[in-house]
Amino acid sequence: MTWPTMPLGTLAAFAMGQAPPGAETNTDGIGTPFYRSGEFGDLRPTTRIWTTKPLRMGKRDDVFICVVGANSGEVNLGVNGAIGRSVAAISPGDGLDQRFLYHLLTSLTDGLRKGAQGSAQGVITKRTLAEIPVPLPPLDEQRRVVDLLEDHLSRLDAAETSVRDGLRRTATLRKAHLRGTFDEEGAEMRPLLDVASIANGQTPKGLADVLTSGPTDDAVPFFKVGDMNAADGRWMNDARFFVSRESAEHLGLHVRGAGTVLIPKRGGAIATNKKRILASAAAYDLNTMGLVPNDSLDSSYLWHWLQTVDLGRIADGSNVPQINATQIRELRLPVPDLQTQVAAARRLDEIDESLSRLAVELESVRLRGRGLRRALLSAAFSGRLIGAESDLSSAEEMINA
Repeated sequence: MTWPTMPLGTLAAFAMGQAPPGAETNTDGIGTPFYRSGEFGDLRPTTRIWTTKPLRMGKRDDVFICVVGANSGEVNLGVNGAIGRSVAAISPGDGLDQRFLYHLLTSLTDGLRKGAQGSAQGVITKRTLAEIPVPLPPLDEQRRVVDLLEDHLSRLDAAETSVRDGLRRTATLRKAHLRGTFDEEGAEMRPLLDVASIANGQTPKGLADVLTSGPTDDAVPFFKVGDMNAADGRWMNDARFFVSRESAEHLGLHVRGAGTVLIPKRGGAIATNKKRILASAAAYDLNTMGLVPNDSLDSSYLWHWLQTVDLGRIADGSNVPQINATQIRELRLPVPDLQTQVAAARRLDEIDESLSRLAVELESVRLRGRGLRRALLSAAFSGRLIGAESDLSSAEEMINA
């Protein structure tokens, strides 16, 4: 099916937004609702700000598009209110259905974003909008296309919601397994510092002068707290910096053994709640704390147990949060015999592996769903939507399996 194509500028009028003076805006509901790209929602913008000096207006029958910044190309159905400079309101003429235009522009978001011009923020100009080619079936057919497309998309939205719920349940299931494991141990609860010692990191003066970006024969890794972000989820393997043992000894920098469990010690890194294990002997910076298990505590068991500890909750609550011996001293954990610890850690490893595989599969389904959404939008505006129905049915079966 071939439809005629016309530039959007011949089918619609444009109102490019303009921001009112800051002193004329409020959050008290006084004046006219005011919308920027930050107020864009799933379908229509959310009202959060008002202005007593509206400069450019949009209407409920318009299609709003973000034309400035990282969100450029995002689309909402219009609302009655003032619009800021990050928003353009497109008013379809008599021969163009609002929702048909909305879905068409949604299908073009990525391309419009890539084509944004000008400043580092990127701007979609009025000229760019006016030149968008619009496939134009008769108005009744536009509405039939929209009805069919929205029926498909609603089912796809439901399937994607199920996938997101599955990913959340996976994370919840892991936490439940962790809690259950340590609740079931029935072992004596002991202070963490009875079975492990604190080994704080260091950043001695002169360290920067001896760090290298590659290992040498006698070098050990030196980790910064930010390196915990690049770790695989458990092990500290790959270092950006190294220090020779001779230099470490000269500077008084302690090298800790493999199996030391690291946590962030101060600052915003605590909120990441990351815990890692040294895979080999290494040193680390003063923003990092090491917990060194003694002979009665398995490091993998300790790492798993630490997943039940919210570091943000135990930090001292100062302007720059910190975790010190005071906070660690309050922690208690079940300490069964070593054989039981090793078995428990192995069992949790197996659960983690299974849940990780499930999460990967769910993420793969989610990505396929996004691809299907793009295919449906493409089919809708090339007159091939009915031919996509079998693909949708197959994808729904796959997603819901």
